[in-house]
Amino acid sequence: MKLYLKILLLLLLPCCLSAQTGTFYDYHYYSQQRVDSLHLLFKNTRNDSVKMAVCRDLGLYHGESNSDSAFYFQSLQLKIAEKLNQRLWMADANEILGYNQTKRGNYPSALQHLLAAVKLAEDVGTEKNIWRITKFSEDGNPQRARLTSLANIYNDFGLLYQAIANLEKQIEWFNKSMSIGKKINDQIVLSYNYGNLGVAFMNEGKTDTAVQLLNQSINYANSAGFKKFIVKPYIPGNDLDWVSASVNTIHGTIASSWRKKQEGLHLDIKVPSNTTAIVYLPASPGAIITEGGNQVSQTKRIRSLPSGSNESIFEVGSGSYSFFVSDISKRK
Repeated sequence: MKLYLKILLLLLLPCCLSAQTGTFYDYHYYSQQRVDSLHLLFKNTRNDSVKMAVCRDLGLYHGESNSDSAFYFQSLQLKIAEKLNQRLWMADANEILGYNQTKRGNYPSALQHLLAAVKLAEDVGTEKNIWRITKFSEDGNPQRARLTSLANIYNDFGLLYQAIANLEKQIEWFNKSMSIGKKINDQIVLSYNYGNLGVAFMNEGKTDTAVQLLNQSINYANSAGFKKFIVKPYIPGNDLDWVSASVNTIHGTIASSWRKKQEGLHLDIKVPSNTTAIVYLPASPGAIITEGGNQVSQTKRIRSLPSGSNESIFEVGSGSYSFFVSDISKRK
C-alpha cells in the first residue's frame, strides 16, 4: 500500500514540471497581462508571420484548459505556416494539434497530424529558412531547432498510444524521444519522457519500474530548474479516502494531500519559493470552492483559469493552501 500511495503522489505532483523561459517551452510562464497583450496583437496585426507566432503562443496557453480555443489558434497557426511555407512551424502546429486531438479522444485525427509533423521534422531540409528560429532553439542552431520539435513529436506519439493503452508502442516512441533529448541535452523533454514512461508502467501494474522512472523524471526537472508544476489529483470513487506525500526539489518541498469527507473534498498543497502551481480541482458547475475558509473568487493570491465543465483550475504562487470542494460526492 505504501508503494501504491507513493506512485499516486508522484503522479499527482510532477505531472508537468517546466523550466527555462524564452524558448520552446516559455508558454508555461505567461502572465494574464501577457495573454491579454497576445489577444490584442492577434486582433490588430496584419503581419502573417507575427500572427502565426501569436497563434502558437495562444494555442499552447489554452492547451490544458480550453481545447476548443487551443484548436482554433493551432489550426490557424498551421494554415498561416503553410501559406508562408515555414516547414518547421508547420511541423510544430501539426504536433500541437496531434496532442490536442489525443486529449479530445479523436485518435484518427491525432495520428494524421502527428504523421504530418514527423514527416516534416525528420527531413533535414526543414532546417532551412526558419523564421524566428530562437523560438525553437535559443542559440539559433537549425539542427537543434528541428530536433527539439522532433523530440516533442515523438513524445506525443507516445501519449497517443498511451491513450489507447498500447504499452509496446508507448515504450518505442518515448524511447525515440528520449534518444533525441539526450543528444541535444533537453532536460525538459527528458523529464516528460521518463514521467510518461512511469505512467505507462504504473498503468500496467509494474510499480517498481514506475517509481524509478518517475523519480528520474523529477531529477531531470530539477536539473532543468523547473519553476511551475501541476497538481491534478486522481481521486478514485471507492479505492482510497486520502493520500498524503511530498517531493523534494531544488526549490524546496512540494507537498500535497487530499481527503474525502461526506461534505466534500479537502486538498492541501505546499508550493515552494520561486515556483508556481496550476491546481486542478474536480468540481461540477455550481460547486462551492473555498481556500482557507474564503471563497476563492475573493482570494487575491489565487488566479482562476479557463476550466472545463467538471473541473476548476487555479494558478497559485509560493505558500501553503487549503482548498475545499463541496460536491466531490457527486463524482462517485
